[in-house]
Amino acid sequence: MALNRISVSRVSLKRMTVPGFGTGGGGVVYTANVTRIFANSGTFTVPQGTSNIEYLIVAGGGGGGQSGGGGGGAGGLRMGYITPSSIQFNDTYTIVIGAGGTTTYDVVGSNGSNSGIYGGALPAIWSSGGGYGGPFDTNGASGGSGGGGGSSNPNTPRPGGEGNIPNVSPAQGFGGGAGVRSASNDFNAGGGGGAAANGFNGTINPAPAAGSGGSGILSAISGTSGYYAGGGGGGLNQGGPGTSAVGGAGGGGGGSPNGVGGNSAFGNGGTAEAPGKPGGGWGANNSGGGGGGGIFLGGLSRIGGQGGSGVIILKYQQQSTSNQNSRIAVYTTTGLFQVPNGITEIEYLIVAGGGAGGAGAAVPFQQCAGGGGAGGFRTGANVSVTPLSTYTVVIGAGGAGNTSFGGNGSNSGIYGTSPAFPAIWSSGGGGGAKGTPGTGASLGRSGGSGGGGGRAGEAGGPGNIGGYSPSEGNSGGTGGDSTPGAGTNSGGGGGGAGGIGQNANPTSIIGGNGGIGLFSTLSGSNVAYAGGGGGSGDGGVAAPTFGQGRGGGGSARYSDGAPWNGTPFGGGTNAVVPGGQYVGSGNNNTGGGGAGSYVVSGSGGSGVVIIKW
Repeated sequence: MALNRISVSRVSLKRMTVPGFGTGGGGVVYTANVTRIFANSGTFTVPQGTSNIEYLIVAGGGGGGQSGGGGGGAGGLRMGYITPSSIQFNDTYTIVIGAGGTTTYDVVGSNGSNSGIYGGALPAIWSSGGGYGGPFDTNGASGGSGGGGGSSNPNTPRPGGEGNIPNVSPAQGFGGGAGVRSASNDFNAGGGGGAAANGFNGTINPAPAAGSGGSGILSAISGTSGYYAGGGGGGLNQGGPGTSAVGGAGGGGGGSPNGVGGNSAFGNGGTAEAPGKPGGGWGANNSGGGGGGGIFLGGLSRIGGQGGSGVIILKYQQQSTSNQNSRIAVYTTTGLFQVPNGITEIEYLIVAGGGAGGAGAAVPFQQCAGGGGAGGFRTGANVSVTPLSTYTVVIGAGGAGNTSFGGNGSNSGIYGTSPAFPAIWSSGGGGGAKGTPGTGASLGRSGGSGGGGGRAGEAGGPGNIGGYSPSEGNSGGTGGDSTPGAGTNSGGGGGGAGGIGQNANPTSIIGGNGGIGLFSTLSGSNVAYAGGGGGSGDGGVAAPTFGQGRGGGGSARYSDGAPWNGTPFGGGTNAVVPGGQYVGSGNNNTGGGGAGSYVVSGSGGSGVVIIKW
C-alpha cells in the first residue's frame, strides 16, 4: 500500500464560491473529513482548524513458534479520540509503526514491535507488540495479545501468553491459547490471541486440532470496513490426525501445515507452507496479524510465520472558510450559501435562538422566574435545490437576559428568491416568565419551545409555535408557590427540543428543570442542541449556588442543592451577575434557553444552521 495515504471525504464538484457573508464578515465554516493512513513511521503536523482526531493504533504481530509451535499474538490495538486540549495547531506528532516479530530455526521467535504516536501537547499513546508463539514445549509470550503455547510434553499443557500487557483500558488484546500433546504424539499448539478474543486452545479430545487464532476488531476508520489484529493459528505435527488452525480475522497467519490466513483490512494473512515461505503463514502487514505456528517434522521442523507490521490511522475534521474537499457548511452568523454545481439535494439542521430566562426581585423575598425556552429545532433531508443558485441563511440571536420577562429568541432559517425556494424556518425560543406577583402577569412566553412559568403558579408557554410536523419544540413548565408571600416560590423550566420543561417543586422550593435537547451528527460530531433553561427557586441555599433550577440550556443546581452547570443536552455555563448570584446563559450556536433568576436572568444561546450536500 502507499506510504502514509491520505483520504478526504468529498464529492466531485467545482470549487464553491461564497458571494458574501453577514455583517462583520465570516460566519460560515466548511468541514472536511480527512483520513490519514500511516503504513510506515513518519510525522504528522496538526493542520489549522483540526478537531475531533480519532485514532486507531495497531502494533506489530508476534512471530509464530517453530516445531509444532503456537501462533503469534496480534499486535495490541487501541482506538479512541485525542483529548481536545491536546490538539494544538502546528504541533508535530511522531508516528512509530511497529514491525512484525520474526522466527528463525532453533531460535525462539520475537515479539512484534510497539506502535505509537507522541509529540507536542499530546501524551504518548502506545500499542504493544504481540507476543511470540511458543516453540515445542514452550509457553507463549505475553504482549499486546499473547502468543499461543507450543505443543507440550504429554498431559502437560503449555499455556499461552497473557494479552493486554501493559494493562490499558479498554484492553488492547487477549491471551493466547494453550498447546497440548497426546500420549500418542499428536501435537496441537495453541492459537495466538487477537484484539477481540483469546486464541483457541489446542485439543486432543474429542477431535484433535491445533488452536485457531483469536479474532481481531472490525473498524471502518479508514473509510472501508475491515478487521485488524488477528492472532496466528497454532501448528501441528506431520502426519498427525489434527485439524490445521486458521488465522484469526485481522490478518492472522494460518498454522502449518494447511491453515488459511484470516482476512484483514489490508489483505489476508498468509496460508501455511506458501511458496517461498515454508512454515506457518505470515501475518498480514499493516494489520498487526500474528504469524502462524510451524509444523513439527522431527529433525526438520518448520519455522513459524512472521508477524504482520502495524498501522496507525488518524481521522479528523478540518475546518476552513474554503469549501474545497468539503460537504458540510456550518453557519454561526447570517450569510449566503451557493449550491455547488451538480448538487440537487441538501440536508439541513436549523436551530433558532433560545429564549432568555425571566427575572424577579430579591426583596421583600426572592421572587423567582421561569427558564427560557430553547430555540426551535428542525431537520430535513433530500431537499431539492438548484445548482449554482444562492440562498440566504439567517442565524437567530438568543433572547437578552434582563430584570423582567425574558426576551424571546429570534428565528433561524434558509430562503431563496431566484429561483424560488420555499423558506424553511425555526422559531425563536419563548422567554421565561418574570417573578413579580399578579394573576396572569407571569405566564411563560410561547416560542419554538415555550418559556417556564413564574412563581405564582403560572403556566409555561406553549412550544412549536410554528405548527410544524415533526414538532420543533415543547412547552415550558409551570411555576409554583407553596406559601404565597413567604418566600417559598420557584419558576418552571423552559421547554426543550427533546422534552417539556419541568414544573417547579413548591414543596422543596426548587425551580423546574429545563427540558432536554436533542443530539445531531450532521456537523460530523455528535452535538447537543436546544435544551431549555432552568427555572429559579428560593431554596434558601447560600451564595453562590442559591436560587437556581437545573437547566438544559442554562445553569442550575439539582433539587438536592448540588451545583449544576448545564447539561449534556445543550446546557450553558454559569456567570456572575450583580448581587453575587450565578446565572447561566444558553450556549451560543446551540439555541439553549437561559436560566431564570430573581436578579438578572440568563440570556438565550444563539442559533445555528448546518447544510450538508
